[in-house]
This record gives sequence, C-alpha cells and structure tokens, in this order.
Amino acid sequence: MAINIKFENEFEKLITSQQVSSVDNFHKVFEENGILKKKEEYKNNLIVKVIYYTVPNFNEQQIISEILNNYPSLMDGFEIRVLENIGIYKKEVQKFFSATGIYDNFSITLLFNQENSLIYEKQEDIINGIADYDVKKYFYDSLLNDKYEFIYKVNGELSAMKGSYPPFVAENDFAIGANEMTIYFPDFLTNNPYYQNANLLP
Repeated sequence: MAINIKFENEFEKLITSQQVSSVDNFHKVFEENGILKKKEEYKNNLIVKVIYYTVPNFNEQQIISEILNNYPSLMDGFEIRVLENIGIYKKEVQKFFSATGIYDNFSITLLFNQENSLIYEKQEDIINGIADYDVKKYFYDSLLNDKYEFIYKVNGELSAMKGSYPPFVAENDFAIGANEMTIYFPDFLTNNPYYQNANLLP
C-alpha cells in the first residue's frame, strides 16, 4: 500500500510542505493508492481534529472505534465524510462527532458537478429529536462573473435567489424573491430546471 502525504491550509486548499512551516493552522492529508483516506487538522502544531473518508454502507461504529483508539485526545472532535459517485456528480456527506465519539446531530450533504463546483448544500441539525433542514443550490455565471445562491423552503419550494450585482442590492441582503426571478431572469428556471426545487440531483 503506497501512502502519499500532502498538506492543505485551513480552508482545505493545497499548500507545499515548505509553506506548512509558515502557517499555524493546516491539514495533513493521507492518500492510499491515490484514494483520500483521512486528514489531520493541526492548530499551533497540535492535532485537534481528524476527518476520516469512507464510502457508502460502511461500518460507522468500527470507524468511530478506530479513530478513538488512534486519536484519544482530539480537542475539536472528528468528522466522517462519505464519498459517492453518482453518474457525473460527486456526493459528499459530512457527519460531525464529539471527541468522545458522540454524534453531534449535525450533518452536511454536498453535491459537486463534473467541473468539481459545488451545486448543492444541505445542512441538517437535529434539535430535540426534530430535524431542521437548510438547503441551498449554487449556479456559476461565467459571463457575469457571479455566483448565484438559491434558497429553499422546508417543503422544497424555491424561496429566493441571491447574487452580488444588481438587481441584487444590499438593502435586500443581495436577494430577490422567487416571484421576482421571472422579472429579472425570465428564462433562467426554464433553461435550468434544477433550481426550481430542492431536489439533490439534476
């Protein structure tokens, strides 16, 4: 098994091993035969968190035990990230755990397109046994050099669209309501039906 080690900054962007010495916070990335296995997060040269990568249908308790055995004192707990290819898309589910292995009742589901751009994000927070969802989708307009954010209601209905330039203005938190979209972007939803609702896949 060939283990390859890389480094990332705190925003999970690749940096060189030389750059590591000049930053306080970084990730040490472990790949095995070209497959991402785990990341160790360091702050002030102390390991504070582990991000473990796996595939669907994994044994969660086995992975939790493995992490706790190998990292008995993680200040910021750990994450388990489940990676799955769905056609041309890449899905990633992030689950967050305390340092003692207790699930924090918080997870994030991400979907990336073939250009590796984030197009879907769902945050799920379970409070008092009730799941609260926050779903957003993203569209990258290369002509206007803008990224649009789409916000959805609990029932999956489109609520608002956000951007950086007019018609998006600070007075409205750079957002327009779904009913205003047809005024400013009359053909957008027809040409991009993925953004009409909160479904994961196009």
